[in-house]
Amino acid sequence: MITADLEAEYGRLGMALSSTTMLSADHLCPQLELMALMCAQEAEAGERGDPECVSSWSREQRQFTDHHLSRWVPLFAARVRDTPATGLYPAFVAALAAFVDHDRELLHALDRRERTGPRS
Repeated sequence: MITADLEAEYGRLGMALSSTTMLSADHLCPQLELMALMCAQEAEAGERGDPECVSSWSREQRQFTDHHLSRWVPLFAARVRDTPATGLYPAFVAALAAFVDHDRELLHALDRRERTGPRS
């Protein structure tokens, strides 16, 4: 069910999984690739001076982060932290969890600012 939901989300947002990849829709890489695509779309809208489109892409990023990345990345990071792993993998996963948490907080702060207006 999660994989089908993600595949539908990718299609709705303009991203198709490559038929040659061995990664499923619920793998981290396509999820981060979608976030990068949405960031690029948001940046392009900003360059065009289209604030409604910027808001729309920001909202899509926030919803995707809330409904997908923020639900499983912290749990995954905790599991990795609790195992005797060595090398770069534990540090990478900890950085990933921190990034997802920070990005989610930033997206929500931008949403609040948009709804209430900038403070003087």
